[in-house]
Amino acid sequence: MPFTIIHGLISYFAVCLFSRDKRLRLLAFAAGILPDLDALGILFGMDYYYQFHRTLFHPLIYAIVFAVPISFALNR
Repeated sequence: MPFTIIHGLISYFAVCLFSRDKRLRLLAFAAGILPDLDALGILFGMDYYYQFHRTLFHPLIYAIVFAVPISFALNR
């Protein structure tokens, strides 16, 4: 869990360098945490956790797939 929060904080502070918009900063924090949602598999047991963590949402392609539509929506 601490590493998940650090992921969110890194993205939050990276956006702070470029924007003062609080909604955008919050969105960046959430985006930093989203790849670790597959860690919730630990609730079903360690075997499930080790099998799926870092496989479902960690590939870079998901960042692109989610970022492009969100950036278009925020730009309008």
